[in-house]
Amino acid sequence: MVLVCLLPTLAAAGADTESRFIRIQRNENRNPVALQTVIAKYAPAGGQQGVEIDLVAVVHIGEQGYYRRLNKEFEKYDAVLYELVATEGTRPPTGGERKSDNPLGMLQLGMKFFLRLERQLQVIDYHKSNFIHADLSPEGMRGAIEGAR
Repeated sequence: MVLVCLLPTLAAAGADTESRFIRIQRNENRNPVALQTVIAKYAPAGGQQGVEIDLVAVVHIGEQGYYRRLNKEFEKYDAVLYELVATEGTRPPTGGERKSDNPLGMLQLGMKFFLRLERQLQVIDYHKSNFIHADLSPEGMRGAIEGAR
């Protein structure tokens, strides 16, 4: 069920080819058994000293242990830039269910209950001091969409 819902996303991400950020682990019968994400490290070419950047692939719905490991991993970084279409300064509430009339949010909530998984916004701790909102506001998103037409 999860893979069916994620197929459009995986196709758009090029998951039908060799992806460096997300992959499907299969058993010996080629049946899918896990969806895996990666932390990709980028450093200056030629081995020079400088800033290193890690791109952390995170899915919206997963096992609680997955998000707990990510929370521990995020403690190692000076800054964690996160995507969330929200007004500046917004931090998702930690834990607890939030009601939403957003179709994507409702789909995620339904999948969470049906698959007995967790939602990223409920387990990732966005209140850590190194977390920085780095996405558009709803108004900015509307403007970007209108500008693309």
